[in-house]
Amino acid sequence: MSRTRFSFPGIVMILETPLTELADELASAPAHLALRERATIARLARVPLTRSHRAPNHASDLGLRRNDDPAEFLRDAAAAVGIDSSRACASYDPSAVADAWIGDQISEAELAGHIDVTINLAGLWDAAGHIARVLVDASRLPSQPRALTYVATALAATGDDRAEVIFKTLAEGTTASEAESAMASVRRAAWLTKRRGQHERAAALLVGLRGDLDRYAAQRRIAPGDRDALAGVTFNLEALTAVRRGQHSLAAELLDQAVRLLSAGAVAMVDEDQRRRYLAQVRVNDAQLTAQDPHRLEEASSKLDEHLEWTRAHHRESLSEAVALSGYLHYRCERWNSAAELLHEAEGLIADEGAPSRLLSVRKNLVATFAGAGSTAAAEDVMARISKDPSGMDPRTS
Repeated sequence: MSRTRFSFPGIVMILETPLTELADELASAPAHLALRERATIARLARVPLTRSHRAPNHASDLGLRRNDDPAEFLRDAAAAVGIDSSRACASYDPSAVADAWIGDQISEAELAGHIDVTINLAGLWDAAGHIARVLVDASRLPSQPRALTYVATALAATGDDRAEVIFKTLAEGTTASEAESAMASVRRAAWLTKRRGQHERAAALLVGLRGDLDRYAAQRRIAPGDRDALAGVTFNLEALTAVRRGQHSLAAELLDQAVRLLSAGAVAMVDEDQRRRYLAQVRVNDAQLTAQDPHRLEEASSKLDEHLEWTRAHHRESLSEAVALSGYLHYRCERWNSAAELLHEAEGLIADEGAPSRLLSVRKNLVATFAGAGSTAAAEDVMARISKDPSGMDPRTS
């Protein structure tokens, strides 16, 4: 059940939901650090200025993926401290959020915050999609980029074609900055290629966007470094469209361009952490493309080892993925000892981040590594962790 609470003076209305009430309880519990970080954000029903790698924003994922990790982690981490999160999730009524917005009872910031809670604490993608559909059906959309991005992402995650319309609206809106507009176009292109298989349309949109970025830079609306960083993101996604069309050589060239541009000059309108995050992803994509050729596994492994050193020095928020992928390529190259060392490190890092699906993946690779090395007992120990501790609650994991 949701309710509106009034505080005085000033008559500020606060929308409380079972999820924000659950977050209140979790934020002060002796819970997993990732759960407490997420709950601390969620109890405010606001989108925070910053968030750590333990509290990722799945609604900002350029892959527009529907990730079940938040729901699984919430269930297991809450249960570990004796709290049943299922009741709050089952009693949560997303219509209350939508109705409060339509009735002018909450602000755009609060609307975005409640969708953030719905996705990032509880992993209730269908509920987030319900909020978005009610708003679209009522022609009562928010105008600010943050809230509008949440609405579009919720639509995309639930397969609603109107996601593209919202991303287009955001890209062309007068309230969005040039960088926000560009990222909305990138998300629109991601929707086209990843969810609708319209690779040519997506590529054409990205090429056109680079022309816009050149114009913005010439007009001093963004810095040259901003243009390069945003263009690098477009080249990365265009490389995916090339892969989907079977043009692997073109994809490699596009990824080279992306790495070069994302490694370029100073940014002003693009967040530096985000740029490094995008660069990390491009470097991973380049290595993974190389690894698709079984004759180039050693080359791919070298690329990932180099990337691992880069993340240790420049972007530790991307470290867990880098360690896991480097370990996997060591396994593929049958370097059992180094693979086991890297994958065990990755297991601890990912358990700390609260990402059950990624934890399962790295553990499976660790089982395969121990099996390849003939270490049956070690493999069985990892399989026991998969069965008994799927979300990494046991601190001995690390």
